[in-house]
Amino acid sequence: MSSSKDYESVELLKQIEAGDFESAVNLVANLDVESATTILVSAANELSDFDSISVYFVVEELLRRNETAELHKVAAVLLTNIFPLRAGAYNQALHHLEKAIQLEPDNIRLQEGILFFHDIPEKLLSDMEAEKYAKRILEKSPKSKAANEMLKLLAHE
Repeated sequence: MSSSKDYESVELLKQIEAGDFESAVNLVANLDVESATTILVSAANELSDFDSISVYFVVEELLRRNETAELHKVAAVLLTNIFPLRAGAYNQALHHLEKAIQLEPDNIRLQEGILFFHDIPEKLLSDMEAEKYAKRILEKSPKSKAANEMLKLLAHE
């Protein structure tokens, strides 16, 4: 992480811990998407369980200001990787990926990401939905490992 990212990460942590969400949102809003994602995930990992959900609040506020597929993806990453044990986290993450796909319907990586929700114990993505996504992915990216593996899995069920 560059020194600029280190500084921004420390500032974000301070702002969240102080409850200064307006400043935290403004800090992240002024970053490029890659830097914002890195800093948000890092902050969520650094904060206590109680405070770490505040990072998700920052993303939600950013989405209210400017809804983008990338921000929905960040929210989904936080929910599945940082907060997977919180009730409803996977359901909410799936919702964020569905919204991201609505905003960027040709984004293959988002569609590949949504296939994850078929393989979890809760199986939030039905066989029919998984097949639909896999076929849509393969139309544009015939070598997609995720889509090909999903169709193989569905053929054996």
